[in-house]
Amino acid sequence: MRGILLSCALLACTAIASAQPHVGGTFSVTWASNSVSLGVNADATGNFTTMAIGSASLYQCDMYSDNRLVLVPDSTSSSILLVDPAQMAILTTFVSDSAFATTARGLDYDHNGDLWLCTTSNLYRITPTGTVTTVGSIGGSHMGMDPLTGDLLLLQGSTLVSLDRSTLVTTTLGTGFSGRYGDLVRDPLSGDIFVPTCCGWGGQSLHVLRTGTTVSSIYLADTGLAGAYGPQLDRVSAANRRIISGSHVWLTNYPNSGGVWAIDIASGIPSKLSSFNAVTIADSTILGSRNLHTTRTAPGKYTVRIDLPVDGGLPYVLAASFSGPSPATPLPDGRRIPLVFDSLTKLTVGGLSAPYVTNTIGALDAFGRASATIDLGPLTNALRGSAIWLCVVTFNPSAPLGLSVITDPHLVKFD
Repeated sequence: MRGILLSCALLACTAIASAQPHVGGTFSVTWASNSVSLGVNADATGNFTTMAIGSASLYQCDMYSDNRLVLVPDSTSSSILLVDPAQMAILTTFVSDSAFATTARGLDYDHNGDLWLCTTSNLYRITPTGTVTTVGSIGGSHMGMDPLTGDLLLLQGSTLVSLDRSTLVTTTLGTGFSGRYGDLVRDPLSGDIFVPTCCGWGGQSLHVLRTGTTVSSIYLADTGLAGAYGPQLDRVSAANRRIISGSHVWLTNYPNSGGVWAIDIASGIPSKLSSFNAVTIADSTILGSRNLHTTRTAPGKYTVRIDLPVDGGLPYVLAASFSGPSPATPLPDGRRIPLVFDSLTKLTVGGLSAPYVTNTIGALDAFGRASATIDLGPLTNALRGSAIWLCVVTFNPSAPLGLSVITDPHLVKFD
């Protein structure tokens, strides 16, 4: 019991510097200019390099399960490509299918390790081994994975719906949208959903569906970005949280255009991260951001991959909660741990959750990696339909009060 309390106290009371963004820069894709679509790699200082990817516009990219490579659906080759952002090279084809000749409008992993891809008319599931299944004639202009329910979020025309992945039943969440490019994203702490639109000169750049409402509102108007495309959230633990967004091609009468931008969530004020003005950035992914990834290996059994590239060799704690990510646990410097502490948290933080959750305390290898397991065993049927949320913290004596990184919450739904 003393060990549990000590671990919880350390986790709840430790604080680090006020800003903790994802590190490593961004990888973006563009619509086609002169029949060439580009991959754009921007580092933390705003410098960028480019590569050609196909001849058709690209509206999606996402971090691969290994947290090093990037997935890019390319309708030119009817495939999902694996791109190395460090080398700016297409390494191989993850999967090819005639269905992918239609431009992808959504690309997201679920907690089972399956990859979901949508076009405007169809939805596909791709297993970790590359098997493609046509789920149904359900499409959308945007798609995201709901971090609170595990459902898919689809924008269909001006209507945002939630799609149960098992039953394929849709529930209307809100209306009033005007979608354009890239992902949509839900904030796991507030529950607000951000959807890109176009364009600043039309009076709007980014829509938001606030929790408890059914009609979208303008988050950024024409005083903001001239198009805020493919919004991504920085780490939810940060004291000053941001939305990372691509932008419309640079225009002289819209200084907040061109490149990749960070939008302060509290104020809505954008600041430029990289000045890529040649063509519209349709979607971006934050490099190294897939810090937690789960793959179901059997009913009730999951491998939990932990990956923090900058924290090689550091000790870590994997915490879990039945109660969700919000309200988050506040830290003295304004940061937060995105878990509600409950009995499961005490067990996992104290290293006492075996045999159901193992390797919750350990050290990352030299590359910043570790793995844990979830094995419900005889509890599999009893817990079906329920969910837990995971979060990892790493510790470094040179960091303020010893804490290095707090990851985003990761949902595991036992379906």
